[in-house]
Amino acid sequence: MPPAEASKGAGGWAVVDPNTGVVHGVIVGTINTYNERKGVIGHEYMGCSANCVLRYQTNATSDGNVAGWNGPNVKWNEPAGTFTISGSSTDTAGNKTTTTQTLVPEKTASDGKNLSTGIVSSVTTHETAPKNDQTARVVVEQKGLDDANAKTTVTFPEWSGGKSFEYQSPGRARANLQSDVKAGLRGEGFVVPDSASGGAAGGAGAGAGDGAGAGDSGAGGDSGGAVVAAGDAAVADVSASGSPGDEPVADGSGDGRSGAGGGDEGDVAAGEGDADGGGEPADDPSTSEPDVPVFVQTILDLTDQVKTFLDDFFGWFGLDGDDAAGDEVAAGDDAAVEPADEVAVIE
Repeated sequence: MPPAEASKGAGGWAVVDPNTGVVHGVIVGTINTYNERKGVIGHEYMGCSANCVLRYQTNATSDGNVAGWNGPNVKWNEPAGTFTISGSSTDTAGNKTTTTQTLVPEKTASDGKNLSTGIVSSVTTHETAPKNDQTARVVVEQKGLDDANAKTTVTFPEWSGGKSFEYQSPGRARANLQSDVKAGLRGEGFVVPDSASGGAAGGAGAGAGDGAGAGDSGAGGDSGGAVVAAGDAAVADVSASGSPGDEPVADGSGDGRSGAGGGDEGDVAAGEGDADGGGEPADDPSTSEPDVPVFVQTILDLTDQVKTFLDDFFGWFGLDGDDAAGDEVAAGDDAAVEPADEVAVIE
């Protein structure tokens, strides 16, 4: 039986294939239309036979407009009395996004203008294109299109048999996923690069004076910078420590002294000083990170792709901020939520 809302006036009635549940079209009608036609369309309509059934789908908006959803990806669920709207797309890079939504007819246009108020569930699944035989999958489960606090699950199927990270909202996922993934990798003993490693090696300072000079300390990081003192003799190799602070001073013999710091010990190379204190510093010591396993780097790259998707997700559905819903609800190309234009009037 049609819901009570179907008796309140004109609305959108779906023309449904009783065998497949597919909605072939949406017509404008009333409860009288349904009763007079004994619940069926009565003639061939948009590829659906005369025996295709009428099922109430949408309320009219406050301005009297009637619209609805139809197409091969719109199906009627007879036992539940709801419609399922689905859609999917794959971009040029091979990333696939699928959205499945549940529509409750009597809740459509509950605000008088927006048919999407009838969508009580929207599940968006995004799967990245394979990279080095690995993928990442994101599932966002919304209770409505304006639900910014939707359960969000990110899974890496090839990591430990399916490593998952769950969040209370897509906003929290995009804010914390990258750090959580790194922590998870480190927890399993993997070498993971630190994006905030403290900077590069310190620079080289040139001494000044006839017999004494001062070199600048190396800037903080993993290793100290090269210090060159001026003088008549060559500068000797000394050790430098990494963090900036105390200014090392070279004595007349040209031996540089490093500033104290907490970084790893680094070598200070020798150079030749001249009378006016100028000198040619040696190359800075290497500060390269340990080699990162391909598996780890791939996980990190996939994580970046997931974050990009979550950023896009907020734009598709008009969500404002990490955990708040915006004033407007906008659907992306993959959401399949725009009402169909194919609405006909029963003669």
